[in-house]
Amino acid sequence: MTTTITSRMPAQRDIIMTHGADWSLNLILKQNDRVTPKDLTDWDARMVIRDGTNGEVHKELTVGDGVTIIAAQGRIEFFLAATDVDALDFSRATYKIFITDNGGGATCPFEGDVELKP
Repeated sequence: MTTTITSRMPAQRDIIMTHGADWSLNLILKQNDRVTPKDLTDWDARMVIRDGTNGEVHKELTVGDGVTIIAAQGRIEFFLAATDVDALDFSRATYKIFITDNGGGATCPFEGDVELKP
């Protein structure tokens, strides 16, 4: 399913992870024409999962460690293998996604709650 963000950022999107299963989230960034993929060359992205808004960090995904950027497709992939999900020790947490463009501009397009199901 594709969702176009038309609201203010960060958009509130809750996610669910399940022990024993891989988890993934893919973002596709497009030019203002909403058709042409944005060139993400030299961009950076990360996702931080915390125990509450400013709490202990449970997991941080970075480029090369859970985050893959496919620049020509405008695609950012976030991935946790089932073994990494199984290592998480919470039932509820919060997350934020941070994206930095090639000019150093940083945004937080998504944040929300993470529910970890047994």
